[in-house]
Amino acid sequence: MAQKNNPKPAQKVEKAEETPKYEVAVLREYCYEVLGVTTSTFDGAFFDAEDRTYSLEEAKEILNTWLNKEVK
Repeated sequence: MAQKNNPKPAQKVEKAEETPKYEVAVLREYCYEVLGVTTSTFDGAFFDAEDRTYSLEEAKEILNTWLNKEVK
C-alpha cells in the first residue's frame, strides 16, 4: 500500500515590518515636531543629501553627523 506524503505544516514566516520612509520635503515640513530641529538646521544638514526617501532614523543620523561636524 502506498503511503501518502503528508506535507509538513508551512512554517509561519514573520515579515519584518518595514520602517516608513518619508520624502525630504515632508521631513522638512515636520522637522521641528518630529526631529526637534528648525528648518534652517534641517536645510544645512540635508544640503548635500540625495533627493530620496529617508526613515526617521536615517534623518536623525544625518542631522547628528552634521551637528557634530567640526567647524573650521
